[in-house]
This record gives sequence, structure tokens and C-alpha cells, in this order.
Amino acid sequence: MASPVDLKLAALRACAAAAPDSLDVANGLKMAASDENELMRVGAADALGRLKPMPPSAATALANMMRTDRTFRVRQVAVKALALASPPAKGVRADLEAVSKGPKDDLSFWAQFALATFESDPTKKVPIVRAGLKDRLPTVRAAALDALPMLGTPQAEDLPQLMKLLKDNSLLVRARAAAAIGKYGAAGKDAVPLLLRSLAVRDRDVQIATIEALGAIGPAAAAAVPKLRASAKDDEPAVARAAKDALEKIAK
Repeated sequence: MASPVDLKLAALRACAAAAPDSLDVANGLKMAASDENELMRVGAADALGRLKPMPPSAATALANMMRTDRTFRVRQVAVKALALASPPAKGVRADLEAVSKGPKDDLSFWAQFALATFESDPTKKVPIVRAGLKDRLPTVRAAALDALPMLGTPQAEDLPQLMKLLKDNSLLVRARAAAAIGKYGAAGKDAVPLLLRSLAVRDRDVQIATIEALGAIGPAAAAAVPKLRASAKDDEPAVARAAKDALEKIAK
């Protein structure tokens, strides 16, 4: 049975999805943003980021969470929400600039990304993401992988770095790298040997992302069929289901 907090979080997401342009919803989410429960504040920040268009008051609430919340996770979600805001949250530029100049972590990465969205030239985001993919911190590399699809069509020049990240020490980075390679479809075929190695990693998220990437590559990933057949019998239902779906895509 779902807990009261889970039910409230589901309600927050449902409201933002059903009426993303409602000021009443925005006001309700701003109230949730000051809840004592950390999960509620995380959910509120995430839901505020889904409001389109984002009201200036919502951007202000997110900026406050980004700067002052006592938990890092809430600040993470808030700054990412501002980075994805539509239209860009230019009213909180000063807050984003302050965070972008702070400690070099995923908060400063997303703040820099958000500031780049204010520019008329969309390519301003590219060097930020590419530098993030090579950052020494796994949290920044993971954030850059999260941001990569927002640059548009996958670029061939990024594939070698993504392949390197399949061998990253961070399992989160490995999973996101596999997901990013999957966006290339058949053009990601050079990554198949490394993806096959990733199948041996006993981590659910890495395995599922890897299997889905192989499926997205399609017939060019035929070498993965034997291992995918074994994964289709995995005790983890989500892994088995993903493997069966991938096998169908490769067979087409």
C-alpha cells in the first residue's frame, strides 16, 4: 500500500501534468516546496519544473530552493528544473550565476547549462555538456549525460567519449552512457562490443540501459542475441522484459 507521502507525490505530478499552465497548481506546488518532508520538497521542485509556461513566481521558488534548501538532493532537483524551464527562467539569472560560480559539482553544471539557454545561439550549451562528459566528478559526468539529449540530434563526434563512459567507475554514469548510445540507433553499432561487456555488470539499471541500447541499435547488434536470450530468462522481471523487447527489435 502506498504511503501518504507517496500519494501526495503522485498528486503533485498529476496536477503538474494535467494543468501545467495553471497558476492555482503553481501556488499549490510552492506551498509544497516548503514542506518539512524532504521527499515532498523534491517532488514539488520536480513538479514546478514541469509547469509550462513556468510562472515567474515558480522560478523564484525554485531559485530559493536551489540556494537555501538544507538538503543537497532538493537543490539538485531545483537547479535542474530551472535549466529545463520553458520559457528560460531569466528572472533568476543572478541566482543561477551565483551557483554557477560555486563549488564545481552538478549544481554548478546545471546552473551553467541554464544560463546558456538564455543565449540566442543554442550551440552555447554544447561545450558545457562536452566538458561535463570529461569532468573528474562522476556526478557531473552523470549530469552531462542527462543533458546530452537536450542538444538535439546525437553527434558522431560524441560517440567515442560515450563509449569510454561505458567503462566508468560509476554505475550511474555507465547506465546513462548506455542510454545515450541508444539514442544513436543503428549509428551506435561501434559500441556493441562494449555494450556486450556491460551486460555482465550485475546492476539492474546498467543492465536495462545496456539491453535497451542494443535493441535501439537493431539488427546491427545481432552479436548480442545469445547474451540477450540468457537475459530474457533473468530472475529480475524488468531485465527479462527489456531483453525480450530488444530481441524483437534486433530480429526486425
